[in-house]
Parts: sequence; C-alpha cells; structure tokens
Amino acid sequence: MGFKTRSKQSLSTHRPMIRNILVFTASSILSIFMLEFAIRYVIGTYDEDGQFRVLNWTIRPLVLPHKSIKREIEHYVSSNISYLLSDENLGWSIRPNSEDSKGLYRSNSIGIRSDREFEIETDSVRIGLFGDSFVHSDDVVYDESLAHFLEINRWEVMNFGVPGYGNDQAYLRWKYQGREFRPDIVVIGFQPENCLRNHNLIRKFYSRDTIIPFSKPRFIETTEGISVVNFPTIEISKIPAVVKEFHTSPYRQYEEFYSYENYFPENPLYSLRIFGVLEAGLGHRQSRGGFLEPDGLCYSIISQFYRDASQMSDVVIVHLPTDRDLDHMDYGPLLDRLKHDFQVVDPVDHLRVEERETIFVNHYTGKANAIIAENIRGAVEMILKEVTRGPDEGEPSEQ
Repeated sequence: MGFKTRSKQSLSTHRPMIRNILVFTASSILSIFMLEFAIRYVIGTYDEDGQFRVLNWTIRPLVLPHKSIKREIEHYVSSNISYLLSDENLGWSIRPNSEDSKGLYRSNSIGIRSDREFEIETDSVRIGLFGDSFVHSDDVVYDESLAHFLEINRWEVMNFGVPGYGNDQAYLRWKYQGREFRPDIVVIGFQPENCLRNHNLIRKFYSRDTIIPFSKPRFIETTEGISVVNFPTIEISKIPAVVKEFHTSPYRQYEEFYSYENYFPENPLYSLRIFGVLEAGLGHRQSRGGFLEPDGLCYSIISQFYRDASQMSDVVIVHLPTDRDLDHMDYGPLLDRLKHDFQVVDPVDHLRVEERETIFVNHYTGKANAIIAENIRGAVEMILKEVTRGPDEGEPSEQ
C-alpha cells in the first residue's frame, strides 16, 4: 500500500516536468517547421536552373546550371555586340572595336582596352600589361585606369588585361597575342584570387552569377612541368550539354569547383533547407588556402610566364591586393617566394595608408590605380636605367 502511494506521489511530482518537456519538444518542432516553411516559401528563391538560394547564398544541394548557360550563350550568339568574345585559345577575350554596356570601356581593333591603335613596330618604350579585371581597370573610365597613369607623356602602354582571367589565361594572352607586339617590359598582374581561377574549367562552376558562360583552358602539373588541357576550349554551342551531363563528363576531373557531393550530399539533414542555410551562413565553403601554396599550380604558371616572357622582354610582377587582402594576406608564403625568385612590385604599404573608400570601388579607384602605376614606374625606370647604362658601364675599370 505504501509502495503504490509513493509511486503516485512520484508520478505527481514529475508530471509538471514531463509536461514541460513535451511542450518544449512540440514548440521546438513547430518552430523548426515554421522556420523551414519561411525559408522555403518566403525568404528563399529558385533561379531558372532550380537552384535554391537565400540572400546571396547558394544553398546545397546544388543544381547543375545548364539552363542558364544555354540562355546566356543563345543571347551571346544572337546579340553579337558583347564586350567579351568567345576565344578557343583563351576561353574569352575582348571583342575588337567594342564598348561595354555601361560605356566605361572601349576596345581598339586588336581587342585591348584602349582609345588608340598600336603598330607592331614602335620607336617608343612599350609596356604590356597582362592580368585580370584589376589590370583591365574595371569600374573606372580610361582616364582613371592603370594603363593611363602609367603611360602619361612617357611610354606606350598596351593593356592586355581581361575581366575574369586566371594567371593561365593571362599567360596564354601574352603567348598568342601580346608577344607579337614585342613589349620592352612585360608587367604580370598578381591578384591572389586568380590562383583559384587556375583550377577552373567552366566559369559557371566557379562563379554562379557570372556573365561569362564559356569554358577556359586549364593547366595541370606534370612531371615535366605544366601542360594545358581543354585546349582548344569547348565549342560554345556544346557547353550546355556538357554541363547537363557533367556528373559523367570526362571534364569533371579538371574542374576543381565541381564536387558530386555538393549535388548529392549523403547527409539526410540536407533535406531540410535550414541545415543548408546554417552551413552557408557559417561560411562552410572551400577556403582559398589549398590554391595559394608557394609550390602549387599558381606559382608554376607565373614562373613559366615569367621565364618565357624574359626571353624577349624585361619582366615585372605587380602585386594587386583586394580590400580583403589588405586585412588578411593568407597567401604570404606564395608572395614571399615570388619576391625571392622574381622582380616584384608591391604597393601594399602605399595602399594601406589610404582610406579604403578612396581606393576601392569593387576594383580599384583612379586613386589606387595612380598609386600602383607610380610603384610600377619606379621599377620600369630602374630597368631602363640599366639598359641605357649597359652591363659594364659604371663598374670600376681595371688598372
């Protein structure tokens, strides 16, 4: 009798706690359900490929972007006026005698950003700039560009920079076009993000929001150095079909920014959009570290470019840090090796003393381009001084 009484008393004592646990569990489940509903149908959106997105985040599982690529390529083929042009050797280049949609950039007849034409032969000191959008000087008019500040009343500057380029494309741009003009000095732009692009084959896998729907050449490291694959590049009319079947495509082995697990994650929690959003919000994405090693592909491409160009020109590498890089230079060992092995112009100290809003507007402002040009100018003047003096002039003579 006493045992039954104690059991009833114990149950009576724990009943409020059990009720609280049940209420908490039900409330949690309801909250998760409501949050999941809000994410799926209120906050989140789907693009034309069926890819789910929240804010600017692309949420796993991913969807192959073949529909958007097909639309963009069809538009490119039908318009025939785009600033960027498909190129079987380079992936893309600048369309000759064209202008971008905002009217900021204009190209000449050989497809480089310039208001003037260039002959193969020249009596002036000629400088060739090679690199990505920072070399091209995106976001500013020509009179605020790197090439403009470098050439003012002094030298002839040819800007071979192209938006979206990796170091690999910059090297090939010199090889298949730039060296024909025999620049006295070649300036190679080193913008660290380019090291990631070296591992990319189809631009859309690297940047989902890109306006560049093409594929690009891709260097791989071999026992004998570097070798290029996807060369010539995929015919543009075939790119949508290649992307649609990319899970089984032979190209997938060369695309670092494609992972089967991102499209078919094994974790069942990915059936909940909450999980994918939390992952994206916490920044669970591939870091830059693996692409910025001092003995990796990026160094191999730049060093090959430097050695090849040095056979006919003096060569300078210019460090082009982004806003993020000025605070967090996670490629320090790579930059140090470049400085050890080659002639590198580094304007970081001059940029850091400036207010950020005065030197960055997505890319560089005119002020930043002027600072970088002045740094390059110092290196060029030293080179020209050595050339004028000659190898023996200025050395003490033997008596």
